[in-house]
Amino acid sequence: MLASKPSPVGRRVELSVVEFCVRTFIDVRSIGSSFTIYVVDDVPDVELPDPYMIYERGSYNVRTLTFLKLLRKENNSESFDIIEKLWERWFVFYGPLTPLLLYDKISDIYIDSSGIHAYHVDLGLCEVCIELCRCVRYLGFFNKRKIDVSYKFEDFVKYIIHKISERTSNPVTAYMPMISVTDPDFKVRFSVSVRPISDPYIHVRVLPKRPWTFGDLIARGSLSVDYAALLWYLFDRKIPILIIGPMGGGKTSLANAITYCSNPILFKALILDVDEMILPGHNVVKLFERKAYGLGVQSITKRDLIAHALRVGADYVIVNEVRTRDEVSAWIDAVTSGHGGVTTFHAENMEKLKIRLENMIGSSKIVDEIAIVKMSVRTSIEESHGVRTCKKSRIVSKIVVPRDLDIDEEELLIRKQVVKEFIGKSYVQQLNMISEFYKNPDMILQARSS
Repeated sequence: MLASKPSPVGRRVELSVVEFCVRTFIDVRSIGSSFTIYVVDDVPDVELPDPYMIYERGSYNVRTLTFLKLLRKENNSESFDIIEKLWERWFVFYGPLTPLLLYDKISDIYIDSSGIHAYHVDLGLCEVCIELCRCVRYLGFFNKRKIDVSYKFEDFVKYIIHKISERTSNPVTAYMPMISVTDPDFKVRFSVSVRPISDPYIHVRVLPKRPWTFGDLIARGSLSVDYAALLWYLFDRKIPILIIGPMGGGKTSLANAITYCSNPILFKALILDVDEMILPGHNVVKLFERKAYGLGVQSITKRDLIAHALRVGADYVIVNEVRTRDEVSAWIDAVTSGHGGVTTFHAENMEKLKIRLENMIGSSKIVDEIAIVKMSVRTSIEESHGVRTCKKSRIVSKIVVPRDLDIDEEELLIRKQVVKEFIGKSYVQQLNMISEFYKNPDMILQARSS
């Protein structure tokens, strides 16, 4: 249970190494018409203690230390060091699932009693193989009688749910059978549901560990240079930007890229329910909403946070997503009172956007005063490493600007030239280029005169 040592089969497609407590290989293999991700801990064959025997009796306590002393006597120093690191990973983190959370090519992980599946950014949905190795249970503290113990996968799912509750201080109980929480150490969001509403189920969204930029989206084919320059121009003019599209359409990534390309010295307030936007090098404050479950605990809503952002003098109000009537109306009030801003909203097209706004705030006239960006998701069948896979492409398909907006075409052309330089550059290099752009206010006039 402490280590994962499956025997990979199939043709190797990709091999990565994750160093955390112990070294782990993420071995991606093609088997027939599908892909499988094997999580293989690079550890020798050593006897591992039964973790549940102690874990079920409490936290890292005297019984744990007693077992570790026994193991130290029975193993050489090198083997014991490995056991101790595996033990730490199991007790403090998420056991053999931990390396998968740190694998940078995974965007989503799905866990239930039937197994684990993960969405690989290049290969699509893959099966995940984590072998729950057998452990040894000691029948007594001071004798050497022991038996082999093996567990079902359902036990592992319960263990992961327990660790999520423990690390995020959000217990999953019959009173609260559904939670959505973030582990900031791993930059992941867990959505958990248990009985009575469902069988134990876990969805893991791996949050970005670096900011999305225009250069990234252009390189992926999600955004054109013309659209990038236009969005940069609109944001600088404090034209409110509303990004619409289906779930998983890349709306938040685009909002992050737009904000990242703005003037770093201007004060920005990020209103978030989960930490999924990153703006290194910018003058920014992150404000998180709080849902209250306990008696006497007051909820802090996005509406409250938007009002607070205005009081502290934010130049831009960026909300990762508006869902309710209060959130929509609060954001609209903020960005139509002289503050710039960007947010995302679930609506597949302009017609459905107007219908939802009519139902929420009683009017859809605001769409004529703000910029609307439509994201689309296109699926295609691609062949990778001899296997045909279904891949999703997220693209900006349309931008609708306010009717009375007068766009300076010459300035827009200059911004296009700058955006082209972003392609292939790191986010740090792009930030330096953006800073230089704003440090030279005469750059546009010089370019026009030349």
